[in-house]
Order: sequence, then structure tokens, then C-alpha cells
Amino acid sequence: MTHPYNKHDYILNRDLTPAERLEPQRKALEHAQGLLDQFRKILVNASDKLTEKELDTIAEAVENALRAAENAAFLGTSGFNARPVRMVSWDESK
Repeated sequence: MTHPYNKHDYILNRDLTPAERLEPQRKALEHAQGLLDQFRKILVNASDKLTEKELDTIAEAVENALRAAENAAFLGTSGFNARPVRMVSWDESK
């Protein structure tokens, strides 16, 4: 899990703004966006050999990504009920 920077920056000798403190989270979101772009390319080039179960697993992964994004986008919004996000595994041994 990423953590915000400390409130006071001793090198700059000043308190950081909330936006500055959340820089690690912004970087993490950029990385997540890159992974979602990679996933989108996988979906576009999906193999004809995928089984029905594998297609369902992919669909579940997409649903969970959407739920996580909605939960984050509406964080703190009155009346919004967060939706559960579950682990999705390609391998049944996990």
C-alpha cells in the first residue's frame, strides 16, 4: 500500500500541500492505468482457444476493475455504497 508523503518536507523546509503529499498515489494510479491499457490490448487480441470458464474469469476481472474504479471515483460521496471487489485468479490452485 502506498502512503502519502509526510506533511513537513525538511529539504524544502515547508509543509506540503495535500496534492503534493498524494504524489505517490497519483503515480500508482498512472501505473494502474498502464496495466489496464495492457489488459485492454489482451481483450482485443483474445485467443479463439479460450474456454467458456476462461472467458467468465476475464469478465469477472473486468467487473472487479470497474467496481474498484467506481469505489475510488465516488469515495466520500454521500449516498454512494461501495461495491465489493474480489480476488480473481486464472489458476484454480490459488
